[in-house]
Amino acid sequence: MSKNDSEAEEEVTENETKELEVLLQKIFEERGMDFREYKRASLKRRIQKRLEANNLTSYAEYIKLMDSSPDEYAKLFDTLLINVTEFFRDPEAFEVLEKEVIPQIISRKKKGDSIRIWSAGCASGEEPYSMGILLAEKLGESIYDYEIRIYATDIDENALIEARSGIYNESKLKNIKKEFIGKYFTRENGSYRISKIIRQRVIFGRQNLTKDAPISHLDLIVCRNVLIYFNHDLQNKLMMRFHYALDRDGYIFFGKSESMLMGSKLFKPLDKKWRIFKKSPDITAGLTVGEGQRAALEENLIDKAIRDARREFRVMDFYIQSIIQNISLSLIVIDRNNLITMWNQASEGLWLIKAENAIGRNFFETGMGERLAGIKERIDEVTRERINVRIEALEVIGYKGEKRFMDLTLVPLIDPNRELHGVIITSSDVTEDKKRKDELEKSNEEFKLLNEKLETANEELRSSDEELETANEELKSANEELETTIEELQSTSEELETSNEELQATNEELETTNEELRSTNEELDTTNEELRSTAEQLNSINMYNKTIVQSMNQSLIVLNRNGIITTWNPAAELLWGLKEEDTVGKSIFSFSPELGIKVEVLRQKIRQVVENRTTYREGALEHVVPSGEKRLMELTITPLIDIMDKPVGTVILSQDVTEEKRAEAIIQEARLYAESVVETIREPLLILDAQLRVKTANQAFYKNFNISPEEIENKFIYNLGKGQWDIPRLRELLEEILPKNSQFQDFEIEHEFPSIGRKIMSLNARRIYREGTGTQMILLAIEDITERRCGERS
Repeated sequence: MSKNDSEAEEEVTENETKELEVLLQKIFEERGMDFREYKRASLKRRIQKRLEANNLTSYAEYIKLMDSSPDEYAKLFDTLLINVTEFFRDPEAFEVLEKEVIPQIISRKKKGDSIRIWSAGCASGEEPYSMGILLAEKLGESIYDYEIRIYATDIDENALIEARSGIYNESKLKNIKKEFIGKYFTRENGSYRISKIIRQRVIFGRQNLTKDAPISHLDLIVCRNVLIYFNHDLQNKLMMRFHYALDRDGYIFFGKSESMLMGSKLFKPLDKKWRIFKKSPDITAGLTVGEGQRAALEENLIDKAIRDARREFRVMDFYIQSIIQNISLSLIVIDRNNLITMWNQASEGLWLIKAENAIGRNFFETGMGERLAGIKERIDEVTRERINVRIEALEVIGYKGEKRFMDLTLVPLIDPNRELHGVIITSSDVTEDKKRKDELEKSNEEFKLLNEKLETANEELRSSDEELETANEELKSANEELETTIEELQSTSEELETSNEELQATNEELETTNEELRSTNEELDTTNEELRSTAEQLNSINMYNKTIVQSMNQSLIVLNRNGIITTWNPAAELLWGLKEEDTVGKSIFSFSPELGIKVEVLRQKIRQVVENRTTYREGALEHVVPSGEKRLMELTITPLIDIMDKPVGTVILSQDVTEEKRAEAIIQEARLYAESVVETIREPLLILDAQLRVKTANQAFYKNFNISPEEIENKFIYNLGKGQWDIPRLRELLEEILPKNSQFQDFEIEHEFPSIGRKIMSLNARRIYREGTGTQMILLAIEDITERRCGERS
């Protein structure tokens, strides 16, 4: 080769290297993916595949293609981020974990402690799920005694989406023992879904190992075949981060193709063949102060989010179970295999089968198939057509041989992803309603027959001889009386028809209530899923402000001092229907119509907030969403103050409070309804607090005892009037109600009451609980039985 040829080749290589660096810088600036510290040989080899796929010969040509076809970014990332993973990859290595590492970790824990594992570069999730199965097998039932958190991170968002779903085809399960598949997976539409006991303990999140702070206080790190993509300096940096992230006696598990960089100092080998090491606790390889603070703050945020989500889930689950168990309708839920998963208290009373004898059994093996004629075909129709089916007045033979009639409603149980999980069956006994309906029809027939007979009699009377005029007059009189009777009977018939319509209206209200309960259940399920997803997302949040802003559930709009939008997060896009690229860099005042505030009003509020350093809050701002629906928004404007205590802009927070406002209206309506019910009760009622002071009374009390509210409210019951209620036995009974949750009935007192004279009263009392305030009170009902007792004595 000549000197000129050699120089030309070096020039080409140098130009190619420069073009590659330009390409990597462009990827970082345009998409935030930093491959600049990856090994150049691997990068060139994989980028070359994309060049060949597009018939290109240089990086410069490829950069032009990416400018004209942004979809090429995703194809390039899929090529660069190859996710090669599987369950229990290298089974012998997992045997070492099972027999040596996991037992050591568990031996250092006590009940209530946390076991923390980090799968760095988790790809589509097989590796962290494998670790979860190992722990579940080792702990058995005691798995609930520990706070297990398996953090699974990766830079590839598409891989994380697949991992979060927890669904795998049969080929992915080739390394899993058959008993594990049956125990930790459920068959679903030809694939396999990881069980909840494992899924709930794995937290997925996006993380860039080269930039983001590591997760800390770990018992085990699994980072297999990830470091091979980084250069030597970055590998050393990551090894120091891993050393910092592990607890004193923590372990780390590398891939077979990775050498132990700095391993002789930072880690001690446990199994060299499978690259399993233990932390050397006496070696210091800490993070920078900033990285350590970010890692600690991130863990605190994750822990708090998980605790809040779990606490709210438990509260919602309690409300759901309380509603289901206390409704008067029989509610039965069966899954797609006809196995009973729900059997409430009303079902026990209606079908005389205990829940413990029903739940878990096949619906048709309980005898319900024989008792409910045609129910199997109707269930098949519901699951096949995914429609609601109503069966009215179905004849059922009870266990004692009696004939009963039932109204049934069958509803498909469908999740937000339109997947069918089973059927909800509600039923109610309408035997008495049907009897009344049948009796009403029979009465109508009798009335009709009677009317026909009367008309015949009238014809006969009209054809009578004039000589029987006197008798005819008497007959006319009798006829008028009969007509009056008919009118009365017709009136009775109309009343019965009205009663029947009222019963039908009541039935429709019950059906509406059932629909509302089912809707509430679906909303709670959706909320639960959203909370779980939010908890997972929070686990991947780092200290970069952009990530925090992008993950907020509230709409966040940040303005500079001139009212120019600098931040418009995804929640704002969803709430206001405007994309980030259409808003950032533009004046907020050009979008005030979309926010529902006039330009001048918005300008004035922002100026007041900045000048006075106060917060402006609009609790119910009306906004029309793109679908045309009117929604209520809560809007908060606060000044943005820098560390020098100078205003640098404005923060506008907003969220959709339509449902909260509707809920408040429903609660207010329910309260007014309850008060109206109490006021319509004719029996005098008193509400006492824990100190036996009168909190309130109904109108019947004020009327019967000729007394005003000012004379009794907030006064001890024993001091009312002339002390007529100060009776030792009554005092004893009242003082036992709240501490012992007791009650009493038909306690009689006889006394001379002011204004109404001597009366005999029957008293009933019990504890009541105010859900909203958590206050316990006493309801005292008073019945005047003077006339009854006087009658008995005479």
